[in-house]
Amino acid sequence: MPGVVSVVFLPINWSNGKRTFCSHNEVGLKREEVSALRALKVENKSLERELLRKDKALAEAAALLVLQKKFRALLGGEVE
Repeated sequence: MPGVVSVVFLPINWSNGKRTFCSHNEVGLKREEVSALRALKVENKSLERELLRKDKALAEAAALLVLQKKFRALLGGEVE
C-alpha cells in the first residue's frame, strides 16, 4: 500500500550496551590515553596554525607575482 511504513523492532541487549557505554564515558580513559589525546590536540592546533600561516604567505606571494607581472608589462609597454 502506498503511504504505509512498516517498522521492525529488534531486540536490544541493554546490559551489554550499558557496559560498553559506561566503559567509555563514566569510567573514562586511562591517564596515558588522556595525556596522549591532549598532546595530539595541542599538536593538531599547532599544525592548523602553521597551515593557516603558510596559506596566507602563499596568497601574498601569488599576489606579489601578479603585481610584478603587471608592473613589468607597464614599464615594457607590453600588452597582457
